[in-house]
Amino acid sequence: MVDHWGNSDRKLLALVNSQHVLETGAWIMKPSGRAKGGTPVTLRVLATTDLHMHLSDDPEPASLLRPQGGLVTLGALIAEKRAEVLNSVLLDNGDFLHGSSVGEAVAAACQAGGWTQDNPMIAAMNVLGYDAATLGNHEFSHGVPFLAKALSTAQFPLVSANCGFVDQDMVRIRRSVILEKHVVDATGARRTLLIGVTGGLPPQTAAWDKQAIAGQVQIGSMALALEAEARALRQAGADVVIVLAHSGIGSPDETDLAEHCALRVARSEYVDAIVLGHIHLAFPGPDIPEVPGWVDPANGRLAGKPAIMAGARGSHLGVIDLALSIDAKGKWIVERGTASLSQAQTDAKVPASSTTESLRTIAGRAQDLTKDWAKETIGEVLHPLHSYFALICDCPSVELVNRAQTAYVAQQLAGTEYADLPVVSATAPYRSGGHDGVQNFFHLPPGPIQRSDATELYVHPNTIAALHVTGAELRHWLETSAQVFSRLLPGVTDQMLLDPSYPGYHFDIVHGVEYKIDLMADARQGRITSLRRGGVPVADDDQFILATNSYRISGSGGFLKNDPKVVLADRMSNRDVLMRYIRQNSPIEFDMPRPRNWKLSAAGRVRAVFETSPLAKDCLWQITHYDPEVIGLSPKGFLRVAITI
Repeated sequence: MVDHWGNSDRKLLALVNSQHVLETGAWIMKPSGRAKGGTPVTLRVLATTDLHMHLSDDPEPASLLRPQGGLVTLGALIAEKRAEVLNSVLLDNGDFLHGSSVGEAVAAACQAGGWTQDNPMIAAMNVLGYDAATLGNHEFSHGVPFLAKALSTAQFPLVSANCGFVDQDMVRIRRSVILEKHVVDATGARRTLLIGVTGGLPPQTAAWDKQAIAGQVQIGSMALALEAEARALRQAGADVVIVLAHSGIGSPDETDLAEHCALRVARSEYVDAIVLGHIHLAFPGPDIPEVPGWVDPANGRLAGKPAIMAGARGSHLGVIDLALSIDAKGKWIVERGTASLSQAQTDAKVPASSTTESLRTIAGRAQDLTKDWAKETIGEVLHPLHSYFALICDCPSVELVNRAQTAYVAQQLAGTEYADLPVVSATAPYRSGGHDGVQNFFHLPPGPIQRSDATELYVHPNTIAALHVTGAELRHWLETSAQVFSRLLPGVTDQMLLDPSYPGYHFDIVHGVEYKIDLMADARQGRITSLRRGGVPVADDDQFILATNSYRISGSGGFLKNDPKVVLADRMSNRDVLMRYIRQNSPIEFDMPRPRNWKLSAAGRVRAVFETSPLAKDCLWQITHYDPEVIGLSPKGFLRVAITI
C-alpha cells in the first residue's frame, strides 16, 4: 500500500482527492498540479545499510566485529552531508537490528523481560530523523515478537513490498510510502515534491529464518514486488521513486526468486535511484566489477540509474544527488543523478552536538547492559584459537564448532533410524577477513572462554540442522566449497589463492572425513581428491549424517545436489549448540601438533599469495609446511603471505 507521509508532523496524511482504485496493492492517487518552469531543485538521498546494531564510535565491549564506524560517527557525517544541501532525505536499507554483542544482549534482555526501553538502534534512528527504512533478512533473526516490539517505537515508516505479516496489527509495515517534502530551489522558492519509497528483502529469508518466523510472515519475490510497487508509486503521483533493495547487484535478467536483483529492478522505467546492501560491499568503488552497459562501478550506476551500497556497520554513508526540474507540463523530471560514498572516519573526533550526545547516551546505556552479558565465563581453552589460517589448513576454531555440531546431532538422533550412521559436520570460518575487512578475524588466547567469545566465533543466527546424505552428495558439498579458490596455473608465481567473488562463509570445512583440494584442477571438473573416512575411501553410495545449519539447508550457496533429506531442523541456534558444548566439555583441548584432516594440493610445487591478518605474522610457525614468506601489506591492510603448495 502506498501511504503518504508529510515531512512536518511525519504522520499519515489523508489521501486527499484520491480515487480508491486498487492496483498491485497500492492506492492510486491523482497527481496534484505543479507550477511550470522554475529553478531546478537538487534532492540529496542519504542512505545507510547493514548497520547490524553497531551504535558507538568507541570499541564496543566484545563486539562481534570491531566497529568500522557505528552510528555515532556516522551521525556526524550525516549532519555534515545534510548541511551541504537545501533538500535531503535519510533512508536505511535494512539489517539494522542484529549483528553485534549489543544486539545479542538487548535481545536476550527483552526475552527475559529485563529491557523495557526503546530498542537502542530504533531510538538512535529516531534521533537522526530517518525518513524511511526497509527490512533486511536479519531483522527476523530474534523472532517476530522481538521485531514487532523494536519497530513499535519507530518515528519513521517501514516499507517492504514483498513481506507481509499474518497478523497485520502486530507489525506496522507498508509496501511503500510517499514522502511529502517541501523543497527549496536555489532562489529560495518552496515547492512540494512527492518522493516514493519502497523496499524489499531476499525471498530466501523465509527459509533462512524459518524457525524464527514460524509461519508468521509471508515473503514473496523481491524482483516482482519492487517492479510492481515502483509502477504503483508513479501512478499514485510520486515525482521521484527510490528503491531500497536489500540485495546485491545480480544480473539484468535475474529470475523472479533471485536473492540479488538490484540490476533487474534498476531497469524499470519507474525507478529513479536504487539503494543496495546485504553483501557488505562498497558501491561505487572497486569492490564490484564493471559490466559494460549495465554496471558502472566508477560512477555508481546500474542500468544508467544512480545506485549506492554503503558497506556495513556504519563504515560508509551513501550519497545520491538528483537534479530535478519541472517540464512544460508541470511534471517533475530527473535530469541527472550522481552517486558517491563517504567513509566514516573512525579515528576522528566526533563534533559535540545535542544529537551526538543523545546518540552516545543511547549507545552507552546499551553497552552497560552488554558488559555483564558478554563477560559470563562459559569454559576454558588450553590452546590459542584463531582464524588466521582457516582458509588454508585445519583450524582449531573451526574444529571446535564442528565438534559441537557433531555431538549435538548425534545426541538428538540417538534411538532413531539414523543412530548408526556416521555423523560428519560442516561449518565455515565466518571470521576470515574478506569483504568485512582486516579486523574480521577471530583470536582467543588460552584461558577463559566468555559468552562474547562464542558469539564472535559463530557470528550468524543460524539454527542447527542435519541432513541424510550419500557419499556422492558429500563430495558435491566439498566441491562447492572448493570453488572459493582460484585455479592455479603451472609456472606462474605469486598467483592470488582466493577467488574474490566467493566470500569466506561459502567455504565449508567438513570434519569427520579426510580430503585434499587440488588447486590446479578446474573447479567444474572436480577438485576433491583422496576423500576418505578413517583412511577408507568414501564410495558414492555410502551413507552419512551431515550436521550443518538452517542457511545451508535452504539451498544457499548451492551446496545441495538434490532435494535435501532433512533429519533434524531444531530451533536451537548453532551458537547455543557451541556454548552448550563448551560448558559440558571444558577445558577444551586439541591434538598437538595439528592433524591435517584436509589440505591443499597441487601437481608439482606452485606458489600462491594468501591474505590474512597482520597479527598472523607471529603465528607463521604454525604453517611451516607451506614455507610461508611475508610479502607485505595489501592496500586494505591485509598481510600478504606467499605459500608453496
